[in-house]
Amino acid sequence: MTKQQNQLLFAMELRSVVGRLYKKIRKDALKDSSLSLTEISTLSLLSKHGDMLPSELAAVENITSQSMSTILNRLQEAGYVSRIVSKEDKRKVIIRISTSGNKHINQIREQLTETLASTIDERFSEEEKKQLKKSIELLNRLAD
Repeated sequence: MTKQQNQLLFAMELRSVVGRLYKKIRKDALKDSSLSLTEISTLSLLSKHGDMLPSELAAVENITSQSMSTILNRLQEAGYVSRIVSKEDKRKVIIRISTSGNKHINQIREQLTETLASTIDERFSEEEKKQLKKSIELLNRLAD
């Protein structure tokens, strides 16, 4: 196997394991959530980036405007978001996360972190935990 083939295989394995890990943590932590993954992701986007247009949210989530409208209706009914008419252009509606929505998404983030922490604690020795901790710096460099 050539060096390039080894690099491609390594990259494929890394991508696969990171994806599986993310899905597992999400599945375990969110199994009792009343919100869909897209609804949670939408709340998370609003929490991180502030007010957004429905079309911007749909583009980031890679879904249709109609699907996003359904999601926003559910989130609004739950009291997690509000719709505000734009001051600059009255035809545009801005989506804003509510205090309740921020509280809920922060609880979900804590739940995800706790699930990952307990999984690490259950499955790894102290030496393996040290190795994982060292790998965080490398993964951060990869992500940047």
